[in-house]
Amino acid sequence: SKNDFIDEINKIRNYDEIVSELLFVGEDIRDKQKRSFVLSTAKFLEAIIRTESQGKIARQSGSTPPSCGLTQMQAGTANMFRQQCGINHAVTCDWLQGKALQAGETIEMVAQADICMAAEYAKSIKGGRCYGGQVRDIAAGYNGGDGCNVSINPDNALALSESCSSSSTAVNKYETDCSGRPTLRYECVFNNLSHTTCNTGFVETRDYVQQFNACYQ
Repeated sequence: SKNDFIDEINKIRNYDEIVSELLFVGEDIRDKQKRSFVLSTAKFLEAIIRTESQGKIARQSGSTPPSCGLTQMQAGTANMFRQQCGINHAVTCDWLQGKALQAGETIEMVAQADICMAAEYAKSIKGGRCYGGQVRDIAAGYNGGDGCNVSINPDNALALSESCSSSSTAVNKYETDCSGRPTLRYECVFNNLSHTTCNTGFVETRDYVQQFNACYQ
């Protein structure tokens, strides 16, 4: 249908014309010449779309403010990146849902701009100082906030987890995985150093990352 873009994903999949390739370290697809791992923008964004809206452009969350459209961006976030994507007017939730088209716009143009803005947001998360180095961390930041401040509860999924660390008088020694990567706030299931309180603030983000990983495979 006109409002279901998963079935017509190839028609709006000019991601690589909209944004450059996103490069990731330690992920699936090996670039033998560069001796590094790369992930195409298209694959990442399709997983985001499938996880967020299942391709339904009219989708709207129940949160305040709501997340809207294919990539379930909030209007405030979308407006941060709209100019990079050729949108010169204010973005609203209705517009992201294809309900408030400006003169000369089509629903396909809205979809392409929405995807472009999500790509720009993902690039900003990857370029942030708290990016954890994995594709799943970008998805976690997209859902749970990409802030790094450990003293602020909301919007800091990618902050280092103090609850999954050994506290000293001056410096926390953060738990790490086998590759030496520290545990991030959304990953730690505890909310205190004694591990007696569960970290319920990022349950949704942990579930989201699992769904994203399933779509990304």
